[in-house]
Amino acid sequence: MATATPACPDLTALFRRVQREPDWFCERTFGDELWSKQREILRALAVHEKVAVASCHGVGKTFLAARAVLWFLHAYAPAIVATTAPTAHQVTNLLWREIRIAHAKLPPELARESKCLMNTLYFFTADGSVRPDHLAWGRSTNESAHFQGIHAPHLMAVVDEASGVSDDIYEALDTWAAGGVYRELLIGNPMRAEGKFFRAFTNPELGYVTFRIPVTVTPNWTGEDVSEAVTRSLVQPERVRLWAADWGEGSAAYHARVMAE
Repeated sequence: MATATPACPDLTALFRRVQREPDWFCERTFGDELWSKQREILRALAVHEKVAVASCHGVGKTFLAARAVLWFLHAYAPAIVATTAPTAHQVTNLLWREIRIAHAKLPPELARESKCLMNTLYFFTADGSVRPDHLAWGRSTNESAHFQGIHAPHLMAVVDEASGVSDDIYEALDTWAAGGVYRELLIGNPMRAEGKFFRAFTNPELGYVTFRIPVTVTPNWTGEDVSEAVTRSLVQPERVRLWAADWGEGSAAYHARVMAE
């Protein structure tokens, strides 16, 4: 699917649907069951350049970011996706672990188009050579030069644990939206009342569509109709009670990590 939009009317309609409905793509392609906020965020990415998500722990935010990466690469071509996070552990063992898991669930006709390594995803041409213009990579760095000079008709930046990434990196990413299709997803716990992630929520002129996900809007609190597997995968009330006892409900840690404030 990661090729230029085909001339066949049926395939063209399919591509258009993938571009408009990333939640549908994820559910059909990976067999995922998404809960309501995950679906809303993916649909926001379909139509808005910049989306920022402040969440509590245990709501599937890294799972969601990984699906967003793979959706974009199968919705647009040629495309480049760059991901970053404050530490190499967060890049390789958190976000890219989820990307590798999702990639392994691709149906055979899509899986053979690409190869997923530890923190790089390559796509192949029809003759089996690596495409230099269609790929994703993850990197942890404080050197903004690594994110400068990147050009493609379709670009996406995913910043995991976005509160901890320096403004220098965000300044480099700001140049990516100069032309073509651009998407930016900032996602993480709101741990600092400063920096670009904070400003995305407090300065509307920056143009971010924002989501805040406290525990109180997750299925284990709202009773949203999801499977038992989904409810088990999300933050549990008993865990939140332990955090409240340990940190105190009035603490900064509780407000950031539980109430997404």
